[in-house]
Amino acid sequence: ATDGINGKEPWVSDGTLAGTQLLKNIHPTTIDNNFDTSSVRFLSADATKAFFIANDGTSGNELWVTDGTAAGTNLVLDIFQGTNSSQIEIAPSAIGNNIKDGKLYFFALNGSGSFSTNGKEPWVSDGTSLGTFMLKDINTSSNNGSTGTAYSKHFIEYKGKMYFYAIGSTAVSYAIYETDGTTTGTSLFKSLDRVDEFIVKDNLLYFTCVNGPSVWTSDGTLSGTTQIATIPNGQLNNVATCQMTIANNELFFRVISSSVGSELFKLNSSNQLINVKDIWSGTSNGVNSNIFQKRKILQVYDNKVWFLGTDGSSSGAMQV
Repeated sequence: ATDGINGKEPWVSDGTLAGTQLLKNIHPTTIDNNFDTSSVRFLSADATKAFFIANDGTSGNELWVTDGTAAGTNLVLDIFQGTNSSQIEIAPSAIGNNIKDGKLYFFALNGSGSFSTNGKEPWVSDGTSLGTFMLKDINTSSNNGSTGTAYSKHFIEYKGKMYFYAIGSTAVSYAIYETDGTTTGTSLFKSLDRVDEFIVKDNLLYFTCVNGPSVWTSDGTLSGTTQIATIPNGQLNNVATCQMTIANNELFFRVISSSVGSELFKLNSSNQLINVKDIWSGTSNGVNSNIFQKRKILQVYDNKVWFLGTDGSSSGAMQV
């Protein structure tokens, strides 16, 4: 947030006016739209600390941690040494899910000066410099890293491990990976083309895949990882086009379909994806699709799904 004086900086609030304050003035700029602070954002938190991206004007955009006090707000590690940034990325659906046992899971670019060492790869951090390290060099091609977009860089906890999608240097290493938080415990789980979204429901790991496009489930074993449904006339040519959420113990999807446009779907008891309602009749988009891919479109409150949408009329625009 910005107070118009200190530029864009991290703030903390206990929900009261008196308890809402600037956490720390990290960057010396006073300009709200300063380029250095444009990428400042929250990542995830647990009961003792919160991780976020910040720029102090010297180290570039890097990983920071806070315990909610100014004294406890510090740079964790200058992953890409110097003024260049480590380009920390996670998918929007991973925010809040990418922390386990006090450790944050994320993708980052290491190196120094103008040269990367390993490219963008999966990392883990416990909030200390010694406890922050690359999990695995998945794409071993020189400086390439596990390339892909920020929106396919998911992490989710399932049965004591973290699962994520990454792109390696060969076709077989385009895959879902699993990790126990150690380098030796990070390995390929199943080879698949791009996975867009993860979610856990009824003790199963659900995910969407560009192949089909389709919906899969896994019980954490290779034999128990299967495709359960196809996305009817789905278009997953762009990342984050299919987003999932759970409400009233049902799995809902925002699907972009060539037959009905961007609309709300759900998975029924027969594992079929059905259109809940063609909000804007025809192929026009009833569920707002003009939202940056780094934003979650479907939200849940009071066990209901909330989103922005329109039926195409002026009176029906953006109704909830």
